[in-house]
Amino acid sequence: MRIETAQCGLVMFESGELVYITNGFDRTEDGLKLHKEDLIQCFDLSINCKYDKTYEEAGRLISEITNGNQALLLEFVRRVIIAYVIGNDDMHLKNFSIQQLPNNSSRFYDQLTPSYDCLFFDALVAKNSNLGKLGLGIESEILVIMPIHAAVKVG
Repeated sequence: MRIETAQCGLVMFESGELVYITNGFDRTEDGLKLHKEDLIQCFDLSINCKYDKTYEEAGRLISEITNGNQALLLEFVRRVIIAYVIGNDDMHLKNFSIQQLPNNSSRFYDQLTPSYDCLFFDALVAKNSNLGKLGLGIESEILVIMPIHAAVKVG
């Protein structure tokens, strides 16, 4: 299952703390800015609402804003499956973005951006285990989320 993924990695601060970084993907090689929006923007929601929709609702939105592009919808579903397989229970609306290519003058989007923030998380939970679940539609109370010190590159 191959998924286009943004270049990413870990950088160590002088303190020894590891920080996840990712390369931008909103410009062409010539420096031309590409229009992109994450799904929270496409839903016209506040940043505080990044968990307020389901993957089904997100898929319907992607279909709508891409003029029914089934290949993009399939790519979205593949990314949700990969998130489940690698244990990423924090795949929320800010982690999916859609882009228009430079020659597109329509109101529809052309592609998903490369996948980003694809990390395996080890969740410590108060009441319910989040392992084997995904970010949207989850009602578990998470106390602490600790990233495993390795970025997973899929693809």
